[in-house]
Amino acid sequence: MTTSTRLTLGLTGLTVLAGLSLLAGCSSGSVPVGHEDHTFVDPREVDLGADPWRERRRMDVDQLDMSIREVTGNRVDGVLVGGIGWERWGTRNGEPYVAERYFETFGDTLGVPDYINSSSEDTSVSLLFEKFLDDAARDVCRRLVEREAGNGRDYDGEPQGIFGAVDITSTEPSQGDVDQTLADLLLRFHGRSLEPSSEQLQPWRDHFDRLAAAAASAEEPLPPQRAWEGVCVALITHPDFYTY
Repeated sequence: MTTSTRLTLGLTGLTVLAGLSLLAGCSSGSVPVGHEDHTFVDPREVDLGADPWRERRRMDVDQLDMSIREVTGNRVDGVLVGGIGWERWGTRNGEPYVAERYFETFGDTLGVPDYINSSSEDTSVSLLFEKFLDDAARDVCRRLVEREAGNGRDYDGEPQGIFGAVDITSTEPSQGDVDQTLADLLLRFHGRSLEPSSEQLQPWRDHFDRLAAAAASAEEPLPPQRAWEGVCVALITHPDFYTY
């Protein structure tokens, strides 16, 4: 072993010993830290405003899909029964099945993020959104009134009493039944609790009357339930339904 080699090994050994000594010194005691009192205050005042409301937001597509199913069905022991979605049904081996869910098909167009080009959902109320919502409402409401009138398809299930006690196939329902049904529908679709005699129901009374008159005076008279179909469409496309 040369002199230079022995010198290198000696220095290395001294370095290791010095490191061990430092570690032993660190573990032998703790560093005292003095206690200091601090008072934290808001750096600035926050203006909460005087208005008892906030800017309304639109539901995202998943929320909208679920909300439409909720108002067209009922909860039984926590399970949704009879909810109708915007979808196309097909038949496989003689059994009906959902062949396409349109809210999924048009998700990209409606602003649902793909996590490649976008990571957050566009919840603006655009003309394109309103167009697709109108398409969804017309499809769902047509199936809803057919089911409630007893003419529905098997995959839409049995009538759920969505329109209350009124007979939607009647050409001359009583004004009391119409008012009660409109009040029930506003509570179901918009969460607004109104008395059947409330003046706030008047725009909806007028809307129903116009639709009923148009159905009766058509060149080929339409079934009376078409007026209730129009009320359903108006309820779903109203901002009180898809915003919160």
